[in-house]
Amino acid sequence: WAPLSLCDFEANEFSRLKFFIEISGLCNGWRIIRVAAVLADFRKQMAKIMSDRPHIIIDGYNYILRQSSIDFSNEHALLDARERLIHQMIAYLGQKRIAITIVFDGQDLKGIAQKHRPAGMTVLFSKAPRKADPVILDIIQKSKNRRNITVVTSDHPLARMTAGAGCQTMSVEDFASKLSRKERKMEYSEKYNVNLTPKEVEEWLRLFEQGNED
Repeated sequence: WAPLSLCDFEANEFSRLKFFIEISGLCNGWRIIRVAAVLADFRKQMAKIMSDRPHIIIDGYNYILRQSSIDFSNEHALLDARERLIHQMIAYLGQKRIAITIVFDGQDLKGIAQKHRPAGMTVLFSKAPRKADPVILDIIQKSKNRRNITVVTSDHPLARMTAGAGCQTMSVEDFASKLSRKERKMEYSEKYNVNLTPKEVEEWLRLFEQGNED
C-alpha cells in the first residue's frame, strides 16, 4: 500500500474504529469484540511503522557533557542543558519519518519525560541507581529492526556493545557536526531567500568554508 503520514494512518484507523462501533451498535457484545479487534490491529500496524523508521538513540548526559561544560554550582544549569538538547532534537526531528529517543541517567524529578512531545520524540530516565546504558541496551534488545537504530554516544564501551548488537553508532562530535551543518544550510537558505537544491547548498557551503580557511 502507498506510504501514509502518521496522521493519515491514525485518521484511517480511527475511521474504521468509528465505523465498527456504529454498525455494531445493536449488539453490545459484538461491539466490544469489534473494538478490541480494531485496536489490536491498530497497535500492530503502529508497531510495524515505528520499527521500520530510522531510530536515533542519544546517550543524554554523555552528549551534554561532551558538548559543553556545566557549571554545577548553578542548580538550573543541568536542567537548562537538558531542555536545550530536547528542543534541538525536536527541531531536528521536524517532519522526518524518524524516531528519536534521549536517555538520561537518574530520576526524572521535574517530570520532563511526562511532557507532551511531537510524535516520534521520546525522553527517558533510567531511575537511579540504574544508569542510562542498560536502558539503551534494553531498547535495542526489544527492537525488531536493530539495523535502523543509530546510537549517539562517545562512551566507547557502550558504542562497542551497541555495534556488537547490530546497531549503527555515531560519536557525539560527529552527530553535533551533522546538526551544525544542517542548521547552517537552513540559515543560508533563509538569509539569502534562495531556492537551491540540497546539492547546490552543499557546494556553496563547501566554497564558503574553503574561503574562511584561506
